[in-house]
Amino acid sequence: MRRGFVLVVAMLAILGLVGAAHAGTLKMKGAHYFNDDHAWNKGFLKFRDVIRARTNGALDLEIYNRGVLGSEKDYIQNMMQGALDVSTVSTASAGGFAKELTFLDLMFIWKDYQHWERAMDGEIGRRIADVIEKGTAKGGNPGLKILGYMGGSPRHIISRKAGYTTLAELAGFKIRVQDSPTQIEMWKLLGTIPAVIPYQETYNAIQTGVVDGMENEMSTSFDMKFYEVGPYISRTAHIITVRPFFMSGQTWQKLTPEQQKIVMEAAKEGVAVQRATEQKQNAEAEEAMKKVGTKFFDFKEKQKMMDMTQAIRQRVAKEVGVDDIFQMIEREGKR
Repeated sequence: MRRGFVLVVAMLAILGLVGAAHAGTLKMKGAHYFNDDHAWNKGFLKFRDVIRARTNGALDLEIYNRGVLGSEKDYIQNMMQGALDVSTVSTASAGGFAKELTFLDLMFIWKDYQHWERAMDGEIGRRIADVIEKGTAKGGNPGLKILGYMGGSPRHIISRKAGYTTLAELAGFKIRVQDSPTQIEMWKLLGTIPAVIPYQETYNAIQTGVVDGMENEMSTSFDMKFYEVGPYISRTAHIITVRPFFMSGQTWQKLTPEQQKIVMEAAKEGVAVQRATEQKQNAEAEEAMKKVGTKFFDFKEKQKMMDMTQAIRQRVAKEVGVDDIFQMIEREGKR
């Protein structure tokens, strides 16, 4: 009886009738830096649930958050090598692999959130994705695929001593920045003293006075408890974050056309959840920080900051080969 059963199972397996749902399963790995409740994680979970459901488990995603797989630069390197399947990282972290992304790190590209959203979800976003995908595909390596754009949060200045409303007040401010030459150049132009400090060391750097503060979005600032050492927030909204949702090109090539379509649809749903969650969490974080005594100040010279940095935006756009995209962004902002 047992022998007969084994023979039947063997025959069915040969015919593809047993294990069909599992034979082609692709268990992907995704990584990001933040915790379970962070908006990025919510977006990853939605993406995972959609691909899992719509492929009957043929595609799945294991999420590694809290930086357990290293830094964001590690994520990019691992995706290029095919050792990591999906990730969301800052444009500064990805800039070493795709110079065009450094452009999206510049201050005052976006007029407001509506301008940002129209651009990212329209032709501009598609053009950027095409440039990055072609630019990272070298030497037979398929590079990186952009599935969508997370982010959408304004970044403000967080400080330990005081709030600021003018550039004169901000002069000499020692500010923690990401390792981005263009960011450093812009902050110097505005009269501050930029210092590159690893993100995980920033809290202590502010607490001990190594820097006077940093720039960040509200929900992340709250999650990382930066308000404890930086109880003053100046609303500069100098950047609206663009956080590409990447897939390794090697992973993308493993997918069937139907699976690729499902992945893009799932990414759209995941991105929508992430953005909505981030907006909600930003508002909640601001109210929570007010309750513990954080003071907010409206910066009065945003237009002056924009005018001072315009030449850098124009120059960088030409240097990295996206001058036409920059012009499209400027036209979109006038709508």
